Amino acid sequence: YEDDDIGAAVRSVHKGCRESLEKYMELKPLLEEEEEAEIEIKEGFNTETVKLTGNVVGEPPFKGVVIHRGWMAENLKMPELKKVSNASYLVPAEIEVK
Repeated sequence: YEDDDIGAAVRSVHKGCRESLEKYMELKPLLEEEEEAEIEIKEGFNTETVKLTGNVVGEPPFKGVVIHRGWMAENLKMPELKKVSNASYLVPAEIEVK
């Protein structure tokens, strides 16, 4: 397949994924700064929302570069699930009875 054909197929898949996600939540970046922007991480930063990599030595503040802005979900509209005996079963097997 040619690159243009693969790109068109991937764009279609990404569009469907985006539409599915938008049906249930609104995605927002965790950081306002753009990727590759310089940033200072101050003392008391939330380790659940910021992951430090590279030469992490000593105590904050740390100066670095945004590699990824991160994502958070807002306005969750998840469907109510029926009660199940085992939540590890994600999707039931499907049998067509003949």
